[in-house]
Amino acid sequence: GALFFQNLFTSEPQEARFFHPLWLVLGWLSAATAIPSIDIFEISRIIAGFFFLFWLGKICSRLFSEKLWALIAFVLVAFSSGVGAFFIPPGRHLFIGEEIGTKLSVDLWQPEMAIFSTLMHSVLFIGSQALLLGIFFLWIRWERDQRRSIFIALLLMSLALSSIHPYDAVIVGAVLG
Repeated sequence: GALFFQNLFTSEPQEARFFHPLWLVLGWLSAATAIPSIDIFEISRIIAGFFFLFWLGKICSRLFSEKLWALIAFVLVAFSSGVGAFFIPPGRHLFIGEEIGTKLSVDLWQPEMAIFSTLMHSVLFIGSQALLLGIFFLWIRWERDQRRSIFIALLLMSLALSSIHPYDAVIVGAVLG
């Protein structure tokens, strides 16, 4: 729950200089409720996962007029995890002696590459993807029905996304700009 934090995954001496509102709020929530921070982390990941699946369902329903196709698209996206494992030679141990990022398929080492692994990884990753889906869905609604409440929701979601995953703002700007 400190305002600034340090990178605990380095041996370099350092001061706490990093600011991240998501981790700050989760730390404050842990301190206020006396729930261990790891439990807050997991609970927030599950909640963000539900929001992601909610927005995914909304978008699938919007893209497909038939409910069966919307359901098929929803299931395919929700359980996607890439095909990299099919290209590992038999008997070869994954990650032993490999140069990650140059010889392995990206879905084997980058959790954000596939939705299913993202759902299992971190509130940061799935939360930012949930915000992206929500922003895109609400933008489509706002273009049709320019109500102030939709605009305010878009603004708040965009601010939240920009504060926790700033480079996703570039994605939003490129798609909607």
